[in-house]
Amino acid sequence: MEAEMRLTSLDGIRDLRVFVASEMSACPSAMVHDLSLVASELASNAFVHADSDEVLVRLVLRVDSIDLCVSSRSEVPPSRRSRFVAAMMPGPTELRGRGLAIVAAIVDTHTITFDGHQRHDHVTISLQR
Repeated sequence: MEAEMRLTSLDGIRDLRVFVASEMSACPSAMVHDLSLVASELASNAFVHADSDEVLVRLVLRVDSIDLCVSSRSEVPPSRRSRFVAAMMPGPTELRGRGLAIVAAIVDTHTITFDGHQRHDHVTISLQR
């Protein structure tokens, strides 16, 4: 099963969560919740931090895993900070800075690729949990 959704603003994040829940309805509810959280965190980051005007979210349900790719238009390659942010935690009074740490705690793999005009966050969640 493959499905994708295009978002044009942060206002689409709620609809993204509904989309993930609908497309992954055959999966356990805890996994659907985790995947919805990961998708919304990565899509939100694309709009807020990469200043993207469009985000494409692609889900692929495999026999043993779920693959999620969040692609955003960006002229700025991933920074070294974004690669290591999961290891850093913000101070106790900061409201931001936990998104990628949350993603890292949920997914089995997270890779970032950049092709010159688009950033692609690829994550995999095993169905064998």
